Amino acid sequence: MLADQVDTGKGRGLFDYQIDTLLNMAQRTLVRSIAVPRFAEQASKFLGYQGVQRSREDIKNIVVDNYPIIPTKKNGYSYAELPENYMAHEASYATVPGCSKKSRCFVIQTDDLNEEDPFSRSDPKWKEINIDFVEGHLVKIFYPNVSKYEITYVRNPKDICIGGYPDFDDTEKVKSECELSDIIHDDIVSVASLIFAASLNSASYSTKLNEITRKGL
Repeated sequence: MLADQVDTGKGRGLFDYQIDTLLNMAQRTLVRSIAVPRFAEQASKFLGYQGVQRSREDIKNIVVDNYPIIPTKKNGYSYAELPENYMAHEASYATVPGCSKKSRCFVIQTDDLNEEDPFSRSDPKWKEINIDFVEGHLVKIFYPNVSKYEITYVRNPKDICIGGYPDFDDTEKVKSECELSDIIHDDIVSVASLIFAASLNSASYSTKLNEITRKGL
């Protein structure tokens, strides 16, 4: 079990809830470094490990394919509300009435200027529509008449929990195993140990950091 590897032999004296916290911090860090490329550089600076592109295989269990959303229309745009468990966009398509095929959606890199350029603005005739992620957990679709928006996305992983200890409301925490692929479990333990060592300014921090860097996380 992952918890046993983080606190081998209970030699570090960690409580179960502390181990859960470390494992979940590590899990979120690794998933975001895979799913959100911009986060990978930030995480590598914070933790010190070498960030590289990871395989989709590592997070395949938390990828939701073609989730359908019915957009609302406002001020010449369509808006789709993202699922509560949304973490990162992989791909998406928009259905426009009267078009025989779906239009692929592209995340804009700057601002509305994309729509002023005839070569980059949204046009269902070319099966291309621009989108942006805006405040309110929404996708802004740069086309006024979209009947359906389908998104393939990475969702937030469920929390890892050892279970068997009381929660804040005195109910017993239920055990929950890591739902990510087995191939990433060792990496979760490595990063959890690194976070713990860094929090103590421990001498083992350098050792853990060297191990992770050598493995190429």
